Amino acid sequence: PAVEASLARGAAVAVTGAFGVLAACYQRLAGDACGHRVDVSTWEPMLPALGPVHVAVQGERLVVVENRGHRVAIYNRFPTDASALPDVMVGQPDKVSDKPTLGRAGLFLPRSATITPQGQLIVADTGSHRVLVWNTVPQRDGQEASLVLGQADFAHVRFNDDNQDNQMEERPTARTMNYPSGVWSDGRRLVVSDSYNNRVLVWTAMPQSSFQPADLVLGQQGFELAAPNDTDGDGQSDAVGANTLGRAEGAVASDGTRLALTDTYNHRVLVWNSFPERNGQPADLVLGQPDFIHSGANTNPVGFHDHSIAPWGLHTPIGLQFVGEALLVTDHSNNRLQLFAPQ
Repeated sequence: PAVEASLARGAAVAVTGAFGVLAACYQRLAGDACGHRVDVSTWEPMLPALGPVHVAVQGERLVVVENRGHRVAIYNRFPTDASALPDVMVGQPDKVSDKPTLGRAGLFLPRSATITPQGQLIVADTGSHRVLVWNTVPQRDGQEASLVLGQADFAHVRFNDDNQDNQMEERPTARTMNYPSGVWSDGRRLVVSDSYNNRVLVWTAMPQSSFQPADLVLGQQGFELAAPNDTDGDGQSDAVGANTLGRAEGAVASDGTRLALTDTYNHRVLVWNSFPERNGQPADLVLGQPDFIHSGANTNPVGFHDHSIAPWGLHTPIGLQFVGEALLVTDHSNNRLQLFAPQ
């Protein structure tokens, strides 16, 4: 069952920022605003967030991904009022610049980030079709990344460019990406939602070098495939199933045992009860659909489109987070959060 919370769309930057704090608080699971009292009634940020799309919390640190600002703000201590400024700005040389840049220190339309318990910062640099890794939490604005995945070096940014000739290859490989949007890591493993390749890449051990190929792929039967909802692995779209994805343009999350991801354009969330161990491994559980063969928005329990918004349906989910045994899902086009609790 789902517990609903209604949200208004089209809010101002200040409210969007407040929602970011709210989302982070669900992750922290502690008291008022995660134990941090935040007064958002007169929220007037001294440094407005530019298109905040993702937040992450690790210990006392808060990370805010600013998509339109092409940057990631790091607060070393969780903010308690609107006057708080980021301690470090990643992707820009200072705290006021907001232009897309390439190279070892630049970002272009980032979509998500995480900090591992070991202190590694990982950012989905979506517009540059790569994932950047800092081996330690950056301590200064514009600090350069340690390594890059999806590209052989920091100068290349073309999608699915395995031979690095700045041309798109016909097929993806285990080391290329096309619009990576979600990242998760516990410092031992790394999972990346490779959205436009309709797959999720899994490194069973943390990558140690740039362009390191992934060990597993989900949503496809092999690394060279990219069609949406390709159940039989023939390279053509055919039917949605427990082993397919339809542009998983959102988040991946794990509680250390289970793995979950938003299969955005199949309007569902897929859950593996244990960490996957083979390519194309089918999911164990689906949320937002009555079974694995339906994929419509707001589908009711008997498989038909529901014109009313009900607790069982989802419409373009883009975010999720484990909350104890439950799973919190950002039900984007229904303008709400849903908390799915175990039955």
